[in-house]
Amino acid sequence: MKLFFEYGDVTKKYSEYVQAQCISEDCVMGSGVVIAYRKLFPGLKEMCKAYVSGVQKAMTAHAGSQEERLQYQTRNGSLRPYRVVHNGKVIYNMFTKKMVWMHAGRGITTQRYLENMQQSLEVVCQEMMKHGEQKLAISKIGCGRDRCEWEDVELILKKVFGETDIEICVCEYDEIKEQNHA
Repeated sequence: MKLFFEYGDVTKKYSEYVQAQCISEDCVMGSGVVIAYRKLFPGLKEMCKAYVSGVQKAMTAHAGSQEERLQYQTRNGSLRPYRVVHNGKVIYNMFTKKMVWMHAGRGITTQRYLENMQQSLEVVCQEMMKHGEQKLAISKIGCGRDRCEWEDVELILKKVFGETDIEICVCEYDEIKEQNHA
């Protein structure tokens, strides 16, 4: 794995990188970088809601073995990331919490949030390798509205992707700073 940081808007990296973001299972998607992703991926919110609804129906219909459950959920019960492709652009939507109002320490423990993130990233890593995707661009996932510490997230990234050839570009961007310089 190659992990590096770059100042810039993560959503501008879509031409050469697949992307990933953290969202809630209620798919509110109303603030943060997700607003820009919704412009890049028309209908993203509706697709995510349909995915969650479909998974819930399938889970009810197939409430069977652990193996069946893992088709829809990670090991700890959060939803598997949803891969969306639109006009050659790819985004992995990682469900790290149930409701939008939750964040690490409020409605979900920091430990549980980070476990959800790690298991989601494990699925993203597997899917990227399956699809031959070698480059991932992310913001400092989990560290804005969800209030995780970057050091914890970085450790997870190194643990999950450490033995791969995947390149991870972490984009840092301050929209307010950019608007003031325009």
